[in-house]
Amino acid sequence: MAITYQPRVSLNISTAIQGSTRLTVVSGRTQNKSLPPVIELGGWPGTAAWNPTQTTWARKALTAAGYTVIIPWLGANWGHPTNAAAAVSGPAGTGTTGIADARTWAGLIGLENSVVHLYGTSMGGLNAAAWTAANPSLVGGVYMLSPALSLMHLWDIAGTAIPGGGTYPDYATSMANAHSTTPGDRAAFVTASQDYDPIRNTGDFAGVGSRIIIYAARDDDVIGWNNCVTFADQTGATLVASAPEGEPGGGHLTPNLTDAFSEFDALALFDANNP
Repeated sequence: MAITYQPRVSLNISTAIQGSTRLTVVSGRTQNKSLPPVIELGGWPGTAAWNPTQTTWARKALTAAGYTVIIPWLGANWGHPTNAAAAVSGPAGTGTTGIADARTWAGLIGLENSVVHLYGTSMGGLNAAAWTAANPSLVGGVYMLSPALSLMHLWDIAGTAIPGGGTYPDYATSMANAHSTTPGDRAAFVTASQDYDPIRNTGDFAGVGSRIIIYAARDDDVIGWNNCVTFADQTGATLVASAPEGEPGGGHLTPNLTDAFSEFDALALFDANNP
């Protein structure tokens, strides 16, 4: 049997600050500045910058094709454009304003930035959707992995029992802090978060939905599969299930380990929506 050699993928990683936003920048051996940046938005709003394990393979495909991936630290903002609770071990993020900062920085280093591509995971998917709704003309393609598309779903499951044992984290307190409401006051949060909740603003995605791909698991109780279905139905976004109905799909943390996940889907989407 002949030996097959895989091409080497070299990643150059650097950091920058634009405005008040901390940026991590990833590029490959060949950085094609005629391509828009891919702005990667992280998941869990914890005490450190986004851990990108779920997006490793997709990022390798993107950088090998010449894209520059910029990861801004938005913080625990839950879709809010500016408010982000300070992390225990570091400064607060800058909200979805950090996406605009990443776009500005891309232009300063000579990247094409008339549009940007967004790759969002979990809460990063929420932020990608919220920024897209507010800036549709500035967005090329949007790839969302296990996106949190319903803030109220997350509020309502906070602290409840997880099927199989344990309880969901207290998302609600973090969400209330980000949207400047009193923890526990659901009615106030409903009002404060209205403009930033994708599932309640699907009309804002008219004309953009065809440029959105959602990849999620049917057995993801954290974000709720039905929210992905509703969002896709109402916006025209493409929804890809990580496994057939009735089969394990990886839940919230590992849907990218199933056969349905392709590290090239985001690359194809972005290539098709370059300026």
